[in-house]
Amino acid sequence: MKVSVLYISNRYGSIDILKASLDRQTFTDFELVFIDGLKEDREKEVLEYFSNSEYPVIYKKEPVKPEGALMNLTFAINEGFRQCSGELIVLLQDFIYVPYDGIEKFVYLTDKLGKNVLLTGISHQYDTPEKEEITNTKGLITIFDKEYKTKPTNRGWTDPRFIGNYDLREAQPIEWETNWASIPRSVVYDLGGVDESYAYNGFNMDNLNLSERAKILGYKIYLDPSNEVFCFHHFKWFGNKFAEAKQTNDVHHFKTMNAIHKGELPVRLNYLS
Repeated sequence: MKVSVLYISNRYGSIDILKASLDRQTFTDFELVFIDGLKEDREKEVLEYFSNSEYPVIYKKEPVKPEGALMNLTFAINEGFRQCSGELIVLLQDFIYVPYDGIEKFVYLTDKLGKNVLLTGISHQYDTPEKEEITNTKGLITIFDKEYKTKPTNRGWTDPRFIGNYDLREAQPIEWETNWASIPRSVVYDLGGVDESYAYNGFNMDNLNLSERAKILGYKIYLDPSNEVFCFHHFKWFGNKFAEAKQTNDVHHFKTMNAIHKGELPVRLNYLS
C-alpha cells in the first residue's frame, strides 16, 4: 500500500521536525505532499532540504484565498488531496514529531480493518520545549499531564489515556483529529473533499464536517491511543495568518450538519472533481 503524507504549513520553523520524523519511519513506501501556506515560494529551499531523503516530495503553494474567505486552510487541504496519489492519506500538522512507527501503525490497521476506515491517533502537546529535545520526549511535561488528568473531558470526549487505556476502539467523529490521522484516498473522493464553505465563517470544524459526513455514509472511525505523536508550539500563533480569523464555525457547522440530516444539503460534495 502506497501512502501519501499530506503536510500543510503556514508557519516558519517546523520543517526540521517534519524531516526528523519522516526520515526515521519504518514504513517507507510513502510520498510527502507539502502544501505551503507562507507568502514566499520556498520550493527550491524545501526540495533541497529533503534532497537526501529516500521518499519523493511534491511541493505546491496553497491556492489563492478567494475574496471574502476568512482563512485558506480548507482550500489548501483540498489541493493537497488532489496532489496525493497514495491509497492511504496520512494527515500531519506542522510542529508535530512522529515516532518511527507512526505511519506503519496506520497502514497495519487499515490492512487489518479494511480500506474504508478513518483512523486517528493522539498527540501529546507540550508547553515550551526546545527543538533539540524532539527525539528525546520522555520526561517532558505535557499539557496532558497538566490539564487532561484534572479535566479529562475538556475536549468533549474522554481521553482514554486518563484511565490507562491504549486499546483500539471505535471513535466518534469529533475524535478524528487531522493533526495526526489517516483516511483512504477513495473515501476522500467519495466525500468530495472538505467543505470549502467553512472558509468563509472562521477557523476550524472543517475536519469534523468531513468525519461526520463519512459516518453518515457508513464509514467507520477508529482511535488508536497507542499511535501517539508529540506536538510542539501548537498554541504559538506567531506568523500564523489564521490567528485573527474569527472562530465562528461552530454555528456554521451546526447549521450545515442539521441541513444535511434533513436532506437539504448533500452528504457528498464535488470539490475534487
